[in-house]
Amino acid sequence: MKCLEIINLRASGDVRELFNPEMTKLFNRISQLNGLIEFKLFFHAFVSNDLAVHLLWDTEAIDPRGSPLGRQLVQILRDFGLTNYNLWKEEERK
Repeated sequence: MKCLEIINLRASGDVRELFNPEMTKLFNRISQLNGLIEFKLFFHAFVSNDLAVHLLWDTEAIDPRGSPLGRQLVQILRDFGLTNYNLWKEEERK
């Protein structure tokens, strides 16, 4: 089954400034994780301090707490502002 984790960040400043070399390395490693179908970053079209991280997984079971990676990203991003986390399950069509 597929699930989508969405992490929103409302930072205290411009979110593009978060992308120092260490953060860029972390995001590059993320895209190579097993079971991760897609990893995307979205920057708000008009508000420079908003960021959304989308993690699309193909998994056998969904942990109600989310993936270890999702929890880790929430912890990292909390240092930069307010975070919101959502976990979505794709509905199987019959």
